[in-house]
Amino acid sequence: MRPATASVTVPAMFSPPVASAGPRTPPKARLPKDIRDVLTAMVRGLPGDEQPVDFVTAAKHYHVAVDRARRWLHRGESVAFLRAERRRYRTELCSANEAHLARIRGGPNAAAAVRSVALLENLDRDDAQRGRREQVSPGLTIVIENRAPPRPEFISHAGDQKP
Repeated sequence: MRPATASVTVPAMFSPPVASAGPRTPPKARLPKDIRDVLTAMVRGLPGDEQPVDFVTAAKHYHVAVDRARRWLHRGESVAFLRAERRRYRTELCSANEAHLARIRGGPNAAAAVRSVALLENLDRDDAQRGRREQVSPGLTIVIENRAPPRPEFISHAGDQKP
């Protein structure tokens, strides 16, 4: 006779899933309009005033709670928006440099104006380089350092003999 073999079947509902049901990372939170307005006022100033303001003044102007503005200030999307807004503002300032140089040529204080134009263009150039510098490429870097202690040297004085 043949020995009896036991067969176990697993119901379909206990099998592992074939694919994930949803995304593994949560979607990024979108920056609210009032927070964008606060950040823009920090770079460009309040409407009708060209002087940039701190985030407390900007938050009060746009009726945003200061603690809410502070919480959003350090988030990644806020920092990215703030950097982009500063870059746009500097680009707008630098776009008129040639016309400004032509207007102040031969003026009484042309050296200060030329220096400010050079600094603005340098800031714009540094910002462009920062974007390239911060790119991280995948991979692994192994650094091997020789940590052997240095050998003591014998210093001979007049009359001393080497051992």
